Amino acid sequence: MLGAEDTAFADADRGSIWDVNAQIRIGDAGTARLNLVDGIYLRLGPNTLLINRSLPAQWQLDLERGVLWGILNSRTLTIRTPLGQVTAEGNAVATQYDSGDPATLADDVWSIQCLRASCQVKTDSQSILLGDLGKLTITDSGASVEQSTASRADVDDFIANNPEASRLLANQRAAAPAPSDTPPPVPQLTASKVAARTTATAEARSRQSTQLASNGTPATVTLTKTRTKTRTQTLTSTVTPTATVTPTPTRTSTATARPTRVFLPTWTPTITAASTEASQPGGNPPGPGQPPAPTQPPPAPTQPPPERTAPPKP
Repeated sequence: MLGAEDTAFADADRGSIWDVNAQIRIGDAGTARLNLVDGIYLRLGPNTLLINRSLPAQWQLDLERGVLWGILNSRTLTIRTPLGQVTAEGNAVATQYDSGDPATLADDVWSIQCLRASCQVKTDSQSILLGDLGKLTITDSGASVEQSTASRADVDDFIANNPEASRLLANQRAAAPAPSDTPPPVPQLTASKVAARTTATAEARSRQSTQLASNGTPATVTLTKTRTKTRTQTLTSTVTPTATVTPTPTRTSTATARPTRVFLPTWTPTITAASTEASQPGGNPPGPGQPPAPTQPPPAPTQPPPERTAPPKP
């Protein structure tokens, strides 16, 4: 054990206190059991390195390498690894982290067995919810996730390292598939790490798989990988104005020729009286005391009738 203020590891005695930021390192052939104050029991396998990073009222442990079996007794425990973290709530969970080259995560392998609990697994690219007998194997720097169902051999391995869990996992052991009828693993999911994403492109994928719960009822597990791709399509409606020419009726004034009124001269014959002193041929002058004989007017000259002028045609 390495305390928060220590500079070198020292052997831990029975009843040693594991403080915050203290480390526990297990040798190649060793094991250890940790009894947390709220009733959680942890067992550590060989070659395990575990750091206490707990917060007030929240158990949070860093598993750098090795294997951990937890009997939670209806409590909650968060375990962090270089490839992600799992928060388990329930009774039985196991996780193992195999570290490869310290300079890279590409060859690291992280597995989670959620035997009797609800487990929320988070990586850089996705979040996965597991129910009873749910199992995940994460590789390729967290980009590859393989989901399957824990087998009866996995349950037996947990019980072998935690004999007190035999009755706790009796139903799960009966429900777990035997090695002969173990279903094939769910197809591998490949995702890009968050650091490689850009804000300009994204895509969303969702894949669901179904696993059997402890009572045989199918439980739905949703694997979600989220990106955002924005594509904007603009539809422009163009209205072309149309000019309509409406002919305007033209009013035409037509002058109508009026007939010319012609005043025709009126011919009035003139009667001229002859002098009384003239004698009429072949007659006798009037006697004294007699009136002169009337003089006959000369015959009126014959005048041709006047021509009528026709009015002009319009």
